[in-house]
Amino acid sequence: MGTPQQLSARVVARVGESVRVKIDEFAIAHGRKPTVDEVMELVAQDPVLKALVPRLTMKNVVEAALHGRTLNPTIYVFKPSPSPAQAAPQQRAAERKLAVALRFLPAGEREHYQAEWSGEMQAMEPAAAAQFAANVLLHAPLSGMSLRFAKLFKRSAT
Repeated sequence: MGTPQQLSARVVARVGESVRVKIDEFAIAHGRKPTVDEVMELVAQDPVLKALVPRLTMKNVVEAALHGRTLNPTIYVFKPSPSPAQAAPQQRAAERKLAVALRFLPAGEREHYQAEWSGEMQAMEPAAAAQFAANVLLHAPLSGMSLRFAKLFKRSAT
């Protein structure tokens, strides 16, 4: 996702005000207080709020606004996701690391672990996937040895 940068208390207050306005507008239109999920949908439709604050942090802002609390002025904003051209080298590097890591595993186990690790990496940002693949590669020799010993001694590898 990128390096977090701390926002000022003034920006945090403005974000909170914007969310409170959306809550008030919803309450007037529907005659009831919105749920957190409904406010999250309203916020997702606002391009400025959506770009300014990550989803998990925004959920904290929404919950604070719904309950009339003030939020701690430490909100982090992240750099936008890399473009496909920038992400492609990271993705290829992650796939290569994963391919090398699979070579340490017994042949019968490779397909299972490749499907599992590839699925995990697809759900991640390219930089996070590259870090995940590096971690898998770091632990692959020991994992392969454990799986081989487990098969040799007819025990489950846990």
